[in-house]
Amino acid sequence: IEENDEKVSVQEGFYQEKMECSKVLLILKSPSIVLCFFVGITGGIPFAVSGTFLPSYLTAELSDALEAIGQPRITIAQTSLPVLTLGIGAAIGQIFAGILSDHMWKRQRFELLCIIMGLSAVFGGLPFLILILGPPQGI
Repeated sequence: IEENDEKVSVQEGFYQEKMECSKVLLILKSPSIVLCFFVGITGGIPFAVSGTFLPSYLTAELSDALEAIGQPRITIAQTSLPVLTLGIGAAIGQIFAGILSDHMWKRQRFELLCIIMGLSAVFGGLPFLILILGPPQGI
């Protein structure tokens, strides 16, 4: 195949396109693609960072709070449970989202995919915020 005066060998089963800036800019002209990009950033970065830094953060914050009321300091091993819970919840959420999106795709309900993706990004961060900010007073 000739492409831009170059000979390109084509093997069956291999991706044949080349990435170019013009193609990326063309894709980014679609508002839904831009929305997906920003949802990925705002929804992905907090969860990626939390697995690394959440145990240390909780250890520091909870240890100070516990010492203030006369309790022993908490260890990083003890704060790993929220990270494990977060990981399990993320795995279950991804499986559920995959099943739900496949179900909607088969029924030709494409507009609902974007709505559900946006809602999951907005509400998916709430349990994380509750975990970081702590339980409401009186519980």
